[in-house]
Amino acid sequence: MLHFALLTLVATAIPGPKPVMAGAVAASPPVAPSAALPDSVPSAALPPAPAGRIAATPAFLTAGELHRKCQDKALAAVSYCYAYVTGVHDAVKAYETWLNMREFCRPLRMSQSELRQAFLEYMQQNPLAASGEAASVVVVALRQKYACDAPTAPATP
Repeated sequence: MLHFALLTLVATAIPGPKPVMAGAVAASPPVAPSAALPDSVPSAALPPAPAGRIAATPAFLTAGELHRKCQDKALAAVSYCYAYVTGVHDAVKAYETWLNMREFCRPLRMSQSELRQAFLEYMQQNPLAASGEAASVVVVALRQKYACDAPTAPATP
């Protein structure tokens, strides 16, 4: 019940029309956030209100921060590295398909470890890239390691 109440609270905070599933009854007009939670939800179950000022989180991960995670021995940090580098790779491949162009030409069979290694090698050769935005530096690293003969060659799925 708490999950439904929190989803209702979040849904009422988002402006605009709400999608309605086929066969579902349209929802009633949004209610005030305080009224969205049923009386049966104890206040102790709700997250505490932040005390004082909240420190801002930077919008982008730097290449140096990603490099440290990729070199870390902790499983969580290395998993983060693999996920980040692979996510950048996959996003670029999707854009290549949509835009019918190539950023880099990697081998057909390639492991996540090879993507990580390309980034690590690039960072070792280019330490000044540490202050750059991580996703952009990953793309540059992959572009350098897996350069295409023709930079705008049509992409193949």
